[in-house]
Amino acid sequence: MTLNEFIADWHSPSPTLLVHTSGSTGKPKPMLVEKRRMEASARMTCRFLNLKEGDTALLCMPLQYISGKMVVVRSLVCGLRLVEVEPCGHPLRGLKEAPVFAAMVPMQVYNSMAVEEECALLRQIKHLIIGGGAVNAEMAAVLKTFPNAVWSTYGMTETLSHIALRRLSGPDASSWYEPFANVNVSTTNEGCLIINAPDVCASTLVTNDIAEIAPDGRHFRIRGRKDNVVCSGGIKMQIEEIEAKLQPVMDVPFIITKRPDAKFGETVVLLAEIKHDGIDTLGENDALERTKTLDERKALGGKETLGGKEALEGKEALEGKEAFGGKEAFGGKEAFGGKEAFGGKETLGGKEALGEKEIFEKIKAACKARLSKYEQPHVFMALDRLPMTETGKPARAEAMKIAAAYDGSL
Repeated sequence: MTLNEFIADWHSPSPTLLVHTSGSTGKPKPMLVEKRRMEASARMTCRFLNLKEGDTALLCMPLQYISGKMVVVRSLVCGLRLVEVEPCGHPLRGLKEAPVFAAMVPMQVYNSMAVEEECALLRQIKHLIIGGGAVNAEMAAVLKTFPNAVWSTYGMTETLSHIALRRLSGPDASSWYEPFANVNVSTTNEGCLIINAPDVCASTLVTNDIAEIAPDGRHFRIRGRKDNVVCSGGIKMQIEEIEAKLQPVMDVPFIITKRPDAKFGETVVLLAEIKHDGIDTLGENDALERTKTLDERKALGGKETLGGKEALEGKEALEGKEAFGGKEAFGGKEAFGGKEAFGGKETLGGKEALGEKEIFEKIKAACKARLSKYEQPHVFMALDRLPMTETGKPARAEAMKIAAAYDGSL
């Protein structure tokens, strides 16, 4: 969908618009949303951030999803000056001036941080909101040093984008989300977040997100999703919390999931993105299949084209360079959390790229060091590509199907 097409839809007589969910828990679903509630959502955000008429707003998100649509609606409703760029991994590339307001996904922020000119613009954005995925600890530590306001968003298509923000930058950085005005939250007996936001949602929404409510009864933080709880031998564990423990020491993209088990009920499974042909070199001597652009390969289901470039499991090929797990290869060299591949050899913890067996030995050692005995994966699986949604989130339902089908042969 183009910007002009969306604006035409917005001004049409119909009181509703068609949007699609992100598909993180299954196939993306179409749904009709009311324009008047989208307008209310836009006003809530602009009021919270104190955005003024004439402020510039960067549109760098695909318009088929609510995140992109709401950037446009905020501009139309609140008089912001829209700056449109092609949805890509480097939305600030080529800009001469930083926008006042921008909404990005974590991958876009990560890539922008890695380029000096883009990072300088990123730091100048007065209000940067980040959604569509978790902000990891490493990124959060960098964002805390930013001079202006950086926020993590909480929301979903059903709430017409975000209904709460938490500060990531400066001394007010917090792990607690602050709901907008006229938004109230509570939890079910199972600990799932309940959202009462009558301005944007016709009925009270019971989510699958396991939440903790602050003593003030208003602020909240998210532990993970109800569907992402592993109940193994009577012990309940949150998949997102296991991933967070491993993320700082993992040098390959991975997903934690679960599978049924006759003895324990469910067990933890780790899926790692590793090539099956031995050494996985990521330098100039190895033209990986994963770095080919859309012009060189077919667009397969579950991969999103962004301006003629292909997002691979949430990682985008840009001018022959590919972001791996939110990390982008530059000039034939790939940065892995501060570790770089030189001359066609990938450094994993300061060592040359290893074969699949050796990589899994390192992964298992990391699990033993970082996880409790209950959180230890019972199965480790190597995949050519991790299951991801079009918006770059782990495709949890597909990951569980892969784990459930494991027969011990991998």
